[in-house]
Amino acid sequence: MAHRETLSAALADVVERAAALAEPDERDLVATFVPLFLAEIHDDDLGGHADLIAERSVAQMRFGRRRSVGETLIGVDSPTGALDSTLFVLTEDAPFLVDTIRLVLERHDVPVVFMVHPMIDVVRDPVGLMVSAGEHADHGIREAWTLLRIGRCNEEQSDAIVSDVRAAVADVHRVVGDFDSMRERAEEVAGSVAEHPVEGHTATEADQVAKLLGWLVRQHFVFLGAANYTLQDGSLEVVDGSQLGLLRMRATTDPPFAGGDELISIARADAEVNIHRRARPACIAVRQFDDAGRVIGEQRLVGLFAAAAYRASVTTIPLIRERVAWVATRSKLDPSSHSGRALRTVLETFPRDEVFEIGRDELADVATAIAGLQERALVRVLELRAPASGWQTLAVYLPRGRLAPETPQRIADHVATATRASRIEFDTFVSTSPLARVTVEIRRSTPVSEVELSQLATQVDELTQRWDDRVRSALVRSLDGSEASRLADTYIAKLPADYRSVTDPAVAVIDLQVIDRMLSGEESMSTAFVAAPELGSDSRRFRIYRRNQMLTLAELLPLLDQLGMQAIDERPFVLDVGRRESVSVYDI
Repeated sequence: MAHRETLSAALADVVERAAALAEPDERDLVATFVPLFLAEIHDDDLGGHADLIAERSVAQMRFGRRRSVGETLIGVDSPTGALDSTLFVLTEDAPFLVDTIRLVLERHDVPVVFMVHPMIDVVRDPVGLMVSAGEHADHGIREAWTLLRIGRCNEEQSDAIVSDVRAAVADVHRVVGDFDSMRERAEEVAGSVAEHPVEGHTATEADQVAKLLGWLVRQHFVFLGAANYTLQDGSLEVVDGSQLGLLRMRATTDPPFAGGDELISIARADAEVNIHRRARPACIAVRQFDDAGRVIGEQRLVGLFAAAAYRASVTTIPLIRERVAWVATRSKLDPSSHSGRALRTVLETFPRDEVFEIGRDELADVATAIAGLQERALVRVLELRAPASGWQTLAVYLPRGRLAPETPQRIADHVATATRASRIEFDTFVSTSPLARVTVEIRRSTPVSEVELSQLATQVDELTQRWDDRVRSALVRSLDGSEASRLADTYIAKLPADYRSVTDPAVAVIDLQVIDRMLSGEESMSTAFVAAPELGSDSRRFRIYRRNQMLTLAELLPLLDQLGMQAIDERPFVLDVGRRESVSVYDI
């Protein structure tokens, strides 16, 4: 871990404050421990909360003063009068600990305010009491000392968090302890596939599968579990003693047997894992066959594709590159043509998890359909894949200019509601293409029909239209094409943000017609009643338009009195419509 050779003034101040809080027999250990514990914390953070950090550092040291080998210590402290709580975790160092603990807190909807997570080499006596710490702690064990200031928790929340963090950390250690065994299992399976071709499958296919397994082992896959299964009456039965990692503790077979006689099956499980990142893990199932070429079992590897797997070109991934090449050949497109390059881009940017799972015929059909959309500024919803597991993958394509930060979540929520999905996952892809993609995976009992896909496209189109586009559409519905285009081109870009944020497109059509009439003639003032659906179907709002001059309150109130009206609320806008002209609009 990082170590400061010379303490900064801010860190030295915290150490001094911590020593003042320590008991006499703790001071030497505090002087050694606190600089190690806070070595990676920026001086600005130390200086702003010196007393609190000193007190929490001493509390962390006392919390972990005694620990047995292999023991995980977890606790939540909520001091009286404090605005937040502190989560202490002490365990032997392992990958994924911080990410995994954060996932537990996210599941409990508990925010993290501040975190310290150093790895410290610690020497303990036979009963687990800490004797020394640091780089000079000979024969020490590297321990992860994690402190998180979190949102205030009551006793029930604290107990639940401690229980869930303990289970999650145990899963991490279970997986890490089997890392080498799982990689060795993958290499053994790869060797067996390559050396013993299966009846009904070519040596080339076996070679591709073996190379894919080797590629996964080379830092492209985070192995979380492994197990062997026999196929009995269409169901998989685990081979006792073959389980590694998370599958040591899993009683169910997830995903179930997918059917077919392919040499390899890749599919995601239904249940999510909470190690490293929250996701449905991929199951790499290599089939076992009898002498007649019938499937009799599977050797499964379960985990998450690593970041390198998502960055790699599809043309470099064994098995996938052959699948992609087959799709390109089937298309009969010249690779150097515009259409050929568009298809290649679609295949390269196809949702990566789907690339591993989808069959080549499905991939060819979907990729060709997507390539045909690339130059068309429209909204389409396509089904990428509908496996037997109940999960379906829908790709929503929409003009890139419509994609605001909140748009993907709105689209995913709408798809979930419209399809009555029990669970959803979504992801977003934006490139230089005119179209952006929101990939939505839904869980439901029946496949989405073509009619539903068409309806979804229409609904997403309406949902994601920019205000400008909605006004243009409203103008076209109300006026002939040339007049609608003239008003849109003349005025829409000039309307201010405060006006756009509260004005319905149908009302904007009325405003633009009134404003255009005033500017074309000699009118200096006009009025209109407009619908106010937010107030009820029979409610109306009154709009007053004044050219090149704002109305004063003294002028406005008598005008309303003459009409027998009383203002409940008022929203004024000044529209600079060009040519040194402006129109003040009063929405009452």
